[in-house]
Amino acid sequence: MTVWSLSCGLSLVAAVLTWQSGAAGRAVAALPGFASQSRTARPDRAGPRSGLSAATRRLAVGCSVVAVLLLVPTPLGWLLAAAAAGALNAWLVRQPGRAQLAAEARVRRQLPLALELMAAALTSGATTSVAVSLAARGCGPPISRPLNEVAASLGLGAAPDEAWRPVQRHAALQPVGRLAVRSTASGAAMAGACRELAGHEREAGVVEAQVAIKRAGVLTVLPLALCFLPSFVLVGVVPIVVGLLRSLAL
Repeated sequence: MTVWSLSCGLSLVAAVLTWQSGAAGRAVAALPGFASQSRTARPDRAGPRSGLSAATRRLAVGCSVVAVLLLVPTPLGWLLAAAAAGALNAWLVRQPGRAQLAAEARVRRQLPLALELMAAALTSGATTSVAVSLAARGCGPPISRPLNEVAASLGLGAAPDEAWRPVQRHAALQPVGRLAVRSTASGAAMAGACRELAGHEREAGVVEAQVAIKRAGVLTVLPLALCFLPSFVLVGVVPIVVGLLRSLAL
């Protein structure tokens, strides 16, 4: 019974973390050709919410407490359970929320198109601020918000490192900011650099999607394995061990 209860607690924790990661959905969404929601997505007025919900954190922390108490049913177990609950809650609070992960995934999908639009505008003779504004209008939210801020700053004559600071909020857009600042400082052709970065991002997206799909299969099977492994031990291993012990006692 203790083994079964412990396995159920661990299974609930694994199921919560697996559901939160959403690896399968993000992997499929990152594949090239997936129906983009860039034009129909709602703008993130208040920004994506970070961290798990309070109910999800309480469920995971409660399961960890039950698992530790069943594993160590002594007064020391209460101390270990409190320490495990505090550590798990602190770790879960630092994890990004599903909305933030979805927004970052949409930015990654839109980035190659935005770079290609910027490169086309720059090649035709447009200024950097105009090229960034055209890319923002062509892609839509959520990537349009930081790009519009960059275009407005460039139009007002801000320094490149200051103007491209809004893109630093998104990890996927940080290479664009570094590319733009470097191109301005060194005089390199930004249009060619944008095309090269767009190709690199498309290839990286395909590789990451394939890896995420394979990882999603493992994460999906993990809760099932945690449930069935104790049954295998109890049905297949324990009877053999008990039979051997009885034969040795006789």
